[in-house]
Amino acid sequence: MAINIKSQASIQLKNFNDIFSASSSEGEKDVITRIPLNKLHTFRDHPFRVEMDEAMEELCHSIKENGDVNEPILVRPHPEIEGEYEIISGHRRTFACNELKITEISAIIRELDDYTATKFMVAGNMHRPKIYPSDKGRAYAMQMESLKKAKKEGKIKTDKRTDEVLADEVGETRANVQFYIRITYLIKEFQDLCDSGELAISSAQPLSQLPKEIQIEVYEAWEQYCKPKLKAEALKELYNLYKEFGEVSQNDIQVALGILQRVKPKAKKVTFSEKTLSKYFNDDYSAEQIEEIIENLLDRWAEENGASVSGHSE
Repeated sequence: MAINIKSQASIQLKNFNDIFSASSSEGEKDVITRIPLNKLHTFRDHPFRVEMDEAMEELCHSIKENGDVNEPILVRPHPEIEGEYEIISGHRRTFACNELKITEISAIIRELDDYTATKFMVAGNMHRPKIYPSDKGRAYAMQMESLKKAKKEGKIKTDKRTDEVLADEVGETRANVQFYIRITYLIKEFQDLCDSGELAISSAQPLSQLPKEIQIEVYEAWEQYCKPKLKAEALKELYNLYKEFGEVSQNDIQVALGILQRVKPKAKKVTFSEKTLSKYFNDDYSAEQIEEIIENLLDRWAEENGASVSGHSE
């Protein structure tokens, strides 16, 4: 049985309305209805994890005390299964009700296209007590793809870049949006380190630009050598080496991890005393002329002895 929002005084919708608005797109009032949990499906490729942590235990306790969720979940008719629904916002509340063996949940049903559903799904989950960086990255990547599709289909008219539109929608800078999306390019082990705080987002960026096979080598070396701190600047240097040469060595990886130090060759400096030079050049020669003559003689010597003029051995 549907219940008009105005007549359901015991259900608080303030935060929910801030995110989704209390009215449907047609201007009609949303209604709250009860939906069996076995008719609900997780949003496709839902990027946010749902787990039994301290915040979930508190949510379960709240629902158990009140007998229902404080805010109804938001769903849409399932795109493929008639009579069933896809959760837009409320995955944690649904999980908690399942844990408590509650068979029905209060919900608002909306007809939403894929773009709007994805936008609402991301917005609704940004109010979670805890959001992992990799979850946020996957969510932004999903919303980015949804935006691209909507622009291509003419549902969104804008001259802005897609990542700029996304940044406006989620309240982040464009750079931050790209940073979070880059996390999704990391191997799972590094994503986990990012989520635990052992890998800073600034360090994750250059790592994410390396091929997965090199990331695996870096991770294995990191584990082997007692898990040293992963520093952004050193990892940027490693990426620059890969970008220049198309590969990196184990030594390069160990240098990036601070296990080895790259020894720079000492600059060779040769000087001639004025007494020595005066044996071969009289006062009519300028310093530039002397330098040119010596360089020509050295070139001739290098050619006769098969040495590299550039200074690098073959």
